[in-house]
Amino acid sequence: MVADLKIIRDIENALCKALCLALGNTKQKEPQLVANIVFYIPKIINSLNIAQIKSGGVFVHQKPIVQYKGAKKGCEIGDLLLLRTEKKNNGTSSHSAILLQAKKNKTNQGFSVKLDKVQHDLYAKWPAFVYNKAGKKFNGEKRKIAGLDLYNASKYLLLNFPFAMLENPCFLYNNEYTFPIWQHCHFCHRYACIMTAYPTQPELSNYRCFIMELIDFILGNAGKAYEDSDSDNSLGWNRVISDLIKITKDSVSTYLGNLGKTQSRQQGIICFLTGDSTFFSEEVSEESEQFSINEPPNISNVSENANEEGGYGIPIIEFIVESENRE
Repeated sequence: MVADLKIIRDIENALCKALCLALGNTKQKEPQLVANIVFYIPKIINSLNIAQIKSGGVFVHQKPIVQYKGAKKGCEIGDLLLLRTEKKNNGTSSHSAILLQAKKNKTNQGFSVKLDKVQHDLYAKWPAFVYNKAGKKFNGEKRKIAGLDLYNASKYLLLNFPFAMLENPCFLYNNEYTFPIWQHCHFCHRYACIMTAYPTQPELSNYRCFIMELIDFILGNAGKAYEDSDSDNSLGWNRVISDLIKITKDSVSTYLGNLGKTQSRQQGIICFLTGDSTFFSEEVSEESEQFSINEPPNISNVSENANEEGGYGIPIIEFIVESENRE
């Protein structure tokens, strides 16, 4: 996709506004902050009414757990999955993704986050793993991700106290370029400090502004390409992303099937769907009014009792981009 400078600036301002609204309450915990992000980004991107770009999101409270050899415990495979679907006018489409592990900053004097060693090793090395809590269809299934560009595909998302005025803005330096990773917020005119980082060891590296990461992702210049695959021979990146989408779709389908029967919305595992998505449009079409919400739900009110038959998934934001085929 090739976008003009005005569209890029409009997207930048929209993302900045969305993150202001999503992350303004520094007392909220990581799951609630992720839910806020999933709610506000599609909502405000869609409000731009850009014909070539739409966005949708789904928030699922229970995330899949994976286990690998040598780890003392299992860990979540991630906190947020970004998907990009590009539809060309010749009917073809392509896909890319970024898997993010969110960490909330503990201080307003630079970044201070405590990394879970099991999770850090997973992202840094991607050893072979099995699904532990991912529903009956996937529990015990083995996967192995490999490749040269996995640091572009799986990153940490560092959530600072982003829109409070910082007396001493953090000056974390990118390893390749020498510049401070903070920027002025065009929406609230304060300093923003929300970044992605490579999961390198022993320390994270290549810190980058999350807004700039999202813009490049929407434009097709970030993330890792994937293809939907059910092949038993495809156990890598393609299969894992397809797994996570299917696990989440199963949760959506099960939840919609239970609406009005044995499961109330406030007690459900699926908290909300928002915007437009290529993966959930069929399931949501008949029940769209059930998800007409004006603000993110309070995640602390959601039941912790996951449904083994379809109670797991991963929060997803998808960007659907329409472009011309230039061949």
